[in-house]
Amino acid sequence: MSEFYPFKIPDRLISRLPKQSADGHYYVDVRVGSMWDGILVINQQNEGIGIFVGGRIIQYPTPFNPDEIDDIRKPCLSNWVWASLPRSWDPVTVSLFVFPIVNPILIATAIFVLKWVAFVPVLVGWSCIDQMYRVRGFTFVRPLLALLGASEMICCLWLLVTRQH
Repeated sequence: MSEFYPFKIPDRLISRLPKQSADGHYYVDVRVGSMWDGILVINQQNEGIGIFVGGRIIQYPTPFNPDEIDDIRKPCLSNWVWASLPRSWDPVTVSLFVFPIVNPILIATAIFVLKWVAFVPVLVGWSCIDQMYRVRGFTFVRPLLALLGASEMICCLWLLVTRQH
């Protein structure tokens, strides 16, 4: 666990840095082991200066040491969205709001108004389930939410395939 900022990024990864953002920092997804994990912020001196959470850069202990970083890449859209949400909106809280409230409304809209709205619950559900399983804890609630989300996604895919208008 790394608790000291700034820390030097391994030289083998410097060439893989994406384009600098407008604030002069590099924002990268980090792969440790077999998992891509969060958005690390790197300054112009190639030092990790924090992580991007809640729409800002914070110095929070990472679950890895700098020498354990296997690869870096430009952050994916899903990580940007999740990192931009307020810190109190963890993936399980968002899923508790999305699956029982938002997705049923979108499914009703897809049934009665416009079938292409059914794409939204599929994409949002996939992202919620993926992010929920990246967070530790919530062992009882997480599988139930994932089951609800998966059933909603199957319903939406069925609507997209079978609806004529």
